[in-house]
Amino acid sequence: MPQPLRRSKAKLYLAILALYVALFVAALDYSIVSTALPTIAGHFHSASAYTWVGSAYLLAQAASAPTWAKLSDIWGRKIVVLAALSTFFFGSMMCALADSISVLIAGRVVQGASGGGIVVLVNVVVSDLFSLRQRGLVLGLSGIVWTLALGSGPFVGGLLTEKLSWRWIWFINLPFCGAAIALLVACLDMPNPHTPLIEGLIAVDWIGSATIVGFAVMLPMGLTYGSEGVPWSSSRVVALIVSGAATLFLFLLNEAKFAKHPVMPLRIFATRSNLAALVVCFCHGFTYISAAWFLPLYCQSVALASPLRVGTLLLPSALSQAVLYLASGVAIWKTGSYLWVTWIGMACMTLGMGLFIDFSWHFSTAKVVTYQLVAGLGIGFVFEAPLVALQAGVSHRDVASATAAFGFLRNLATSMSIVLGGVVFQAAMERQKQELLAGLGSTDAAMFGREAAASIMLLHELHGPALQIAQQAFAQALRETWMLYTVSSAIGLAASFFIDAKELSTDRIEAAVGLELHRVPRSAADG
Repeated sequence: MPQPLRRSKAKLYLAILALYVALFVAALDYSIVSTALPTIAGHFHSASAYTWVGSAYLLAQAASAPTWAKLSDIWGRKIVVLAALSTFFFGSMMCALADSISVLIAGRVVQGASGGGIVVLVNVVVSDLFSLRQRGLVLGLSGIVWTLALGSGPFVGGLLTEKLSWRWIWFINLPFCGAAIALLVACLDMPNPHTPLIEGLIAVDWIGSATIVGFAVMLPMGLTYGSEGVPWSSSRVVALIVSGAATLFLFLLNEAKFAKHPVMPLRIFATRSNLAALVVCFCHGFTYISAAWFLPLYCQSVALASPLRVGTLLLPSALSQAVLYLASGVAIWKTGSYLWVTWIGMACMTLGMGLFIDFSWHFSTAKVVTYQLVAGLGIGFVFEAPLVALQAGVSHRDVASATAAFGFLRNLATSMSIVLGGVVFQAAMERQKQELLAGLGSTDAAMFGREAAASIMLLHELHGPALQIAQQAFAQALRETWMLYTVSSAIGLAASFFIDAKELSTDRIEAAVGLELHRVPRSAADG
């Protein structure tokens, strides 16, 4: 077993600070664009911008996380986290300087691919630096960073869009990335296996990485095209969905039978408790992103709120999530138990999503704030408890892979959530098309069918009964969307009761990185 490195407390704290800064910018880009999307879609005259500027980031993040974790197993944590941050810097620059919607979406893909690495590697490095019992507290602190970034994203995005330009949504990342890179170079002391480049490249599970990327991209893309009006029976949609399912099968076959260094060892999924923790993770990710994505749509359509006001209205959710994220970490650290934390959190989130169904076209600031607080309490409580449960159920050499699997499922859930939530919303708007035609006329009503999410600005041109009809249509469509998220949260709540209680160790084990430390015979690894 490798001997622990001697680290000064000052350098350790500065390294953790740098990791939190990196996590902040990666989490900020989840939601910072949400309030600026109508402006961006109008700037490029592209209705698809509303879907793809957000989805491209989330899809790339989901697809990339397992590969980044495995690369850190081979070459060490420090060099790989620096590579992820540098790539995120480049992707942010692409977005900020984009002169077409294609370049902007490509930049979001680069951002997402590297952001997936940042998010998972922050958790992996924290897991290496602290004992299982201490991780609850440290991950709770990282949770404050995550939830504040995610929750303040709509406010920051709205402020920058109104006062400067939507391009500053991405320019703002550059100084933070630069500072984090400089601090990590100077202060992050982690074992370096000095793996030769060629040997490391040969050892990478390229087939596993390619197939998991194929699944994580093609399946949601097929669902997205179907949600945008392409017939579900069309060759494009069917081919993408079927190909996504096929690549998932090939991924599982490769990981089980052929990969020497699997990007996601299937033994992680071998116990009921681990599976339950991952189901909770998926349902939590699928549900929590809805508040950051569809609440701005509700506020902009029903209250005609400006991007800045929308961001202000969403701050209560961010604050409640941050407080409860830290509280859950402290509770796990002090009690050594993660089960009741998970149960309470999932119950509150389910209640909060159920309350969202009560949102109507009569906009109430009190309801928006109060219901967000309830949901935010649950969302914040469940961010890290299932991860601690999963890490407690695997051997130390699988911690990075298990953390990556956790991050992959959460990112996949968030990307699929936006797509499927959009499908429900757009289908509900289509069903109300006759009422819209009767109340608005054919020209205006056409913009509130499948193009509704990208047509928010047109609501400002309506008045009187016509505006009321349009607002009622948006509120009703979003009500059906909240029903979807209430069900998904309830499924996660049910799954949480299948997680086993395990003792959380107070001993810290140094990270095992490099090829030699991961050359475990398949028979032993699978046992």
